[in-house]
Amino acid sequence: MIDQTKLLCKDCLQVSRLDEKVNLNHEKVEGLITRVTELEKIDSTTNAEMKGLFKVVVDIKDGIKELNTINRESLKELKDTHNAEMEKSEKAFNSALNKFSIRIRELEQKPGKRWDLVVTIIITAVVTAFVASMLKI
Repeated sequence: MIDQTKLLCKDCLQVSRLDEKVNLNHEKVEGLITRVTELEKIDSTTNAEMKGLFKVVVDIKDGIKELNTINRESLKELKDTHNAEMEKSEKAFNSALNKFSIRIRELEQKPGKRWDLVVTIIITAVVTAFVASMLKI
C-alpha cells in the first residue's frame, strides 16, 4: 500500500510550487496590465499629437495651395502686362520701321536723280578737258 502521508506531502509540495507559479504569474499579469495602461495613455497622447501634426500638415498644404493660386494670378497679370508692353513696343518698332523704309526709298530715288546730274557734270568736265587740251595744241 501507498503511504497516504507521503502522497499528501508530495502533493503539498506540487501544490505549493504551483501556488508560487500562480502568484508569480499573477504579479507578471499585474505588471503587464500596468504596462498596457501606460501604453494606452501614451497611445492616446500619440494619437492627439498625430492629429495635431495632421492638422499642421493640412494647414501647410492649404497654405501652399493659396501661394500657388497667388503665384498663378501674379504670373497671369505679369504676362498680360508684358504682352501689352510688347504690343506697344511692336507698334512703335513697326512705326519706326515704316518711317525708315520711306526715308530709304526717298534716298534710293534721290541718288538716281543726282546720278544723272553727276554723270552730266563728269561728261562736261571730260569734254571741257578734251576741248581745252585740243585748244592748247
